Amino acid sequence: MLRLEDIFLGLMKRYCADISYNAQCWMEIENKYTQPWRFYHTLDHLETILKEFEQVQPAVQKVDVLLFAIFYHDIVYNPLHSHNEQKSARLFRKRIAPTHFSHIAKVITLIKASKTHGMSTDFDTNLFLDLDLLILGSKRKAYLHYCENIRKEYRMFPDFIFRQRRKKLLLRYLSLESIYKTPYFIERYEAQARKNLRYSIRELS
Repeated sequence: MLRLEDIFLGLMKRYCADISYNAQCWMEIENKYTQPWRFYHTLDHLETILKEFEQVQPAVQKVDVLLFAIFYHDIVYNPLHSHNEQKSARLFRKRIAPTHFSHIAKVITLIKASKTHGMSTDFDTNLFLDLDLLILGSKRKAYLHYCENIRKEYRMFPDFIFRQRRKKLLLRYLSLESIYKTPYFIERYEAQARKNLRYSIRELS
């Protein structure tokens, strides 16, 4: 089993010798991702991403950039707000600025890219975005659990509004030539993701 805390503290240790500060940063991540209104955007989401990350890590150009992006991309999350990615990027900059990490701007680019999930000319960015959408291509049971958790996060919206907006988003993904952007994810998850999305769209109609 992955220990998120150990991975994060090991990452921070490479750029900051202040053990106390590193621990404070981890505690903030843990507290944010366990907020009571979160059901999908939780520590489990990070763990799922990091497990798959282990499989693709040899192809990554800047491993630590992706690791920081993974830990911080959803650190600010409120279903009622539309600027979560920008706020997450801002918080990342604030926390990592005191360290010796020199690729802050790159991580910020990755975090902000998770708002629209558009194709990038940068391989690492595309890989990060594919990791973030890994759940779409999961087996049906895991995918349905994800759908249930997303509905819980948006429980403040009436059913007809949620269905309308959710269907619009899923149709946008389904209309893409490819949901995933990198060969690894296309080969392993594209077909199942399309099956899952078509299933959801039928259920939402």
